[in-house]
Amino acid sequence: MGCGCGLLGILGIALVFLSLSIAYTRGWRNPAWDVRAYGTCQIHLRSLKYALESYRRDFGKPPARLEDLSRYVLDPATLHCPFEARGGKPYVYHPGAVGTQPLITCDNHGQGELALQGDGKVHLPAVR
Repeated sequence: MGCGCGLLGILGIALVFLSLSIAYTRGWRNPAWDVRAYGTCQIHLRSLKYALESYRRDFGKPPARLEDLSRYVLDPATLHCPFEARGGKPYVYHPGAVGTQPLITCDNHGQGELALQGDGKVHLPAVR
């Protein structure tokens, strides 16, 4: 007769796999965990930084709306978060922002607000 250790080991391993599969599945159901969209959003914000600089150089002031930057970006999709097409919120633009105040923000990714700050830096929230 055995002590049943083999059965306990198998049950332990099954429990670990079940826990990991639940965590993995939850991540896929939550669109905020779309790492590609999160990275694309960061790239958009960095591209918008340069578009804003070009616009200011040409007109001496910031644009009134993000849409005014359309001729300063290679792809019009840069003006939108990838999640906006799937029911997400559009970028929020604050034309009067200075320093570390948020200039363009995105709150679609479930990790906190991504922001292009008035000083041109992209603020990434601490991953939760």
